Amino acid sequence: MCDLLKDCVLEVAGEKFAFAEIEIYTSADKNTYKRVSSAGDIFFHNFGFDICFESSEEDYGGILVRSLWPLGQAQPIVGPCRCANAILNIRKPNLSFCLLDAKGSQEAHEFSNRVRRADLDESGKQIDDRRRLTSREFESWLESDKKEAEKYKKAINKYKDEAENEKSTPNQAN
Repeated sequence: MCDLLKDCVLEVAGEKFAFAEIEIYTSADKNTYKRVSSAGDIFFHNFGFDICFESSEEDYGGILVRSLWPLGQAQPIVGPCRCANAILNIRKPNLSFCLLDAKGSQEAHEFSNRVRRADLDESGKQIDDRRRLTSREFESWLESDKKEAEKYKKAINKYKDEAENEKSTPNQAN
């Protein structure tokens, strides 16, 4: 996961995107879509898109792309659905997907809990599931006073607060 964020860019029909925010989901999670896929396949679903692990009917999963940074642009595309829409709205006749080697193109920040409704233990405490990774550039952007950054942080915090109040099962925001 760290290598994907630090050393790869996603190229879609000639347009390049750095990974800014990614999360791992597997068949152990209640809301992961079942799929049979090869490692590296792109899998679109209701919440965005994943880069798949080698998957079978029983053992499946992938990396949810939560935010992308279009190379050469000042702001990221935030939220899994917005990322999927940005990719699907590229106006080219054939959307070809490719992971390109971009060794050391950016630094990883740190692993943190995923943006989702939390799994809770028997006592009602959130289970630590540090399977979210962001780039340092993305974290700097989140800490900025830019309107979109503030809006994204507010949406994530609202989602997490509502989930804690509901004591609900996992789901994905945006």
